[in-house]
Amino acid sequence: MEALSSRRITGLTTQTDGINEKGLYAAGLWINPPPAVKYPSPDGRPALTPPMVVPYILDNYATVDAELAGFDSVRVTELVTDTIPITQHWFIADRSGDSAIIEFPDGNLSVLHPANPPVMTNHFQVWGRNWYQNYTGWGGSLPLPYREKRTSLNRFLVAIGMTEKGRAEKNLTASFVFAILGAVAQEDGIPYHYSSGSLTQWSVVYDLDNRTVEWYIHDNATRFFVTMDSIPFCTEAATRTIPLRPYRGGDVSDLMPRCEEVYQSDTKELTKK
Repeated sequence: MEALSSRRITGLTTQTDGINEKGLYAAGLWINPPPAVKYPSPDGRPALTPPMVVPYILDNYATVDAELAGFDSVRVTELVTDTIPITQHWFIADRSGDSAIIEFPDGNLSVLHPANPPVMTNHFQVWGRNWYQNYTGWGGSLPLPYREKRTSLNRFLVAIGMTEKGRAEKNLTASFVFAILGAVAQEDGIPYHYSSGSLTQWSVVYDLDNRTVEWYIHDNATRFFVTMDSIPFCTEAATRTIPLRPYRGGDVSDLMPRCEEVYQSDTKELTKK
């Protein structure tokens, strides 16, 4: 299968989120302790380290149900690097509206299917439930923490509150979803509980119905988007990219190199070697 979107992490190029031509979306988000992140030890199944999970999902599946049925055939294990540990959990969704969250609290596989609520930030969902019940909408009386420190837990509550508001008003447009992302972006660089303090660098909205990817960089309000129907996918293995910050806004699908250009470039490189 073919997929759009990839990111570079401290010298490691991988897909941290993306959509394939079937409209299946997958994303890996960081988990910040406490509690400590653990992955199970290798066993006899093919091993996937965290950066391999999103590419594996997008390359092999078309729906959430199919992915979950096949996930037992692989084993997710830890990745040790010289820089930072790669610790993630994963959110997947398809065009039917189905969704799931995959994570490993205490080294054990946990699958929330459907993802209810369909929001994920940077803590284990199963560890956050005791916190959520104190707030309005979760059985408690505390107001949603719109003006509080942007911890992972607070950002989750704000995101789900705004999402429910958008649903009630039938206003889950790309602009409204970008407003949600802006309201939960990490802006001050302070490492709060369950949060790394890393500043939010960009925000991306995936439209699974129309198979579009729209994004902007946080130091520039210009929005860019690509439509998968406008991009001919190559029949041979080839990686094509467009700049994260193109020279113009709007639809930049035409900036994707043509397949023949990539093949010619690959041939030249092979000739040099």
